[in-house]
Amino acid sequence: MVRADRKTLPKAIINNVNRCGRIFSNGVTKLSQTQSDQNSSVGAKSFYGPSTFVPARGSKVEAMILQLFQSSVAWFKSDSDVIWFLAFWSFLVILGALEIVIPAFQQPPERLHRWPTNFSLGVVNTMVLPLAPVSAVWGANWAYGQGVGLLNQIAHPWWIAVAVTLALRSLAGYLDHLLMHKVPLLWRVHRVHHLDTHLDISTSLRSHPAELVTNLLIIVPTSIGFGLTPWVLVLYELTDSMVGVFSHANLRMPEGLDRWLRWVLVTPNMHSLHHSSYQRETDSNYGTVFTLWDRLFGTYRHAPMGGYDKLQIGLREIRDQRASDLWWQLKSPALRIPSASTGSSEDDSLLIGNRAKP
Repeated sequence: MVRADRKTLPKAIINNVNRCGRIFSNGVTKLSQTQSDQNSSVGAKSFYGPSTFVPARGSKVEAMILQLFQSSVAWFKSDSDVIWFLAFWSFLVILGALEIVIPAFQQPPERLHRWPTNFSLGVVNTMVLPLAPVSAVWGANWAYGQGVGLLNQIAHPWWIAVAVTLALRSLAGYLDHLLMHKVPLLWRVHRVHHLDTHLDISTSLRSHPAELVTNLLIIVPTSIGFGLTPWVLVLYELTDSMVGVFSHANLRMPEGLDRWLRWVLVTPNMHSLHHSSYQRETDSNYGTVFTLWDRLFGTYRHAPMGGYDKLQIGLREIRDQRASDLWWQLKSPALRIPSASTGSSEDDSLLIGNRAKP
């Protein structure tokens, strides 16, 4: 099997990434236009959330903090197509460069074979996303306009709205991910993400378009039912995307920094365990941004049973060229794939490579 150059990408891959970037930009522009139309149907002022967020006793400090948050989010929203494109792809490029300098997994990343499929799936998802008739932010705006949802029914300071929105949105993301692993039909869709045999920034883009449906069925009702705050949701979704890329990056982090960060955020070391071929490890660390819910519900794992040096990435069922075949990945949810025999990660005879110890 021909392996990709570790230092420079083939010209064809660079051209493919450039094409992905152009399509991504167009998709985000359409998403911005769609979101603007959705918001206008609810009312422009609803983007900021209920007026009860303004401190009842006129605290100048709280009012200034709230205004700063709202102004920043409004600015982001007004130029979301340009800002989102620059922020996301700049972050992706920076992490990609760091992967070359301080990789965690030492085996060749096989970019020539993996990246076209992973980035193409990312492009497909970017094109499909604007077609969705609703979103979490739209749901929150609609709930405020109609006066429904828990937070829209009671007076509360702005920091309560921030805390509740972050907690419930992250919990909904955790439950969505958990269901993807526990419900057989949903796992058929989600396993596309886990079929990647290496872990790097491109893995964060690798998901089946059908996952969007399940995500919307959980996130949108949560936004409406609890009356979550729109501008906090915008900040969360941005953070979710950035942490998603970061947690999939092939980065070797100092052990002390990793141990400190994972008290709050999902780190590459922590999330790489979730991509283990050993099912008991795959069924752990479901958090996408915060680690709180894994710790609270007992699904948190600190390290692989056999150690990071024996950690195998991907699923045992598919270890051949199908894992990097775009068309096969898109149709795979309709295919029945026999389960591989289970066992301890220490017994794996097929190891993808060694991971550098932090």
